[in-house]
Amino acid sequence: MQNKIAKKDQNHNSYFLSLRSYGKSFYFASKLLDSKTALRAAKLYEFCRYIDDIADRESSPEQSNKKLKEIIQKLEGRLPLCARTGSFMNLANECNIDVNVAIELVRGCKSDVYSVAFKDESELIKYCYRVAGTVGIMMCGVMGVNNTAALPHAIDLGIGMQLTNIIRDIVEDAQSNRRYLPESMVGDMECVDILKPTSAALETIEDTVLYLNNLADKYYESGISGYCFLPRGTKNAIRVAARLYRQIGVRVCKNIQGSLNDRIIVPSWEKWLLAFSEISKNLIKDNSGVTPSHDSELHTALAGYPGADSFRQDTYEA
Repeated sequence: MQNKIAKKDQNHNSYFLSLRSYGKSFYFASKLLDSKTALRAAKLYEFCRYIDDIADRESSPEQSNKKLKEIIQKLEGRLPLCARTGSFMNLANECNIDVNVAIELVRGCKSDVYSVAFKDESELIKYCYRVAGTVGIMMCGVMGVNNTAALPHAIDLGIGMQLTNIIRDIVEDAQSNRRYLPESMVGDMECVDILKPTSAALETIEDTVLYLNNLADKYYESGISGYCFLPRGTKNAIRVAARLYRQIGVRVCKNIQGSLNDRIIVPSWEKWLLAFSEISKNLIKDNSGVTPSHDSELHTALAGYPGADSFRQDTYEA
């Protein structure tokens, strides 16, 4: 019996180890969840990390593409499940997560395998939906949110966070031959131009970062308006995670040139201050029972994607 308990604890710890190692802001915020929900969130994060690592760390793009294609087939039931996909399917069944949403996540990571050069804002938002908005939808299941009206707001919180990721990791992404900054904003700029920018290119990058951070703010605000759908015991964790992530964008915009040389982080002392501020806001202002409207213009590029259509909420059954 003791061996079984020790093995179970070890398995649980492995999920949190991935979260602590790669998702520091989320790990910090997960401490505000009850143990059952925190474990579910860590399992979801571990699956997302697994997919992301395949896109980034395989021996060749061809190998990454092959493995991600096979994962899609496993999720669709066309190939036998492996340990990782089987674990996710157990979580999906437990939390009533639509597997089609996870398939969109894999497709988003699959688009990262070869070089990336987006043409316009619409392509960028579709990508952000796939790699992060989908996580927002799946987190609704993890958190026990069953109201489909919550989904567009959860998507938007994910999109806001991914836009923050993009403006933080411009150089790191360029080193992997990925330019997420749309051509409509930066012209024919290539990755080499980002790695060794002229003064004109640097000015264009700065303008684009400011624009994308402002765009992220619109999605964050939509996400925040959806906090009312969260169960009381999960609100603080989501509020804190979103605020910490949003602060990365604030810090990037304060020193854009510096962010191109050194990865921007939010120091521990600031995390604690922001966490205290968000928890205090939650105590002072509880907007439970207030159903917000969703700005459909935020999802112009996302018609037909699971959970994205605020007027046709039947696109996703929670």
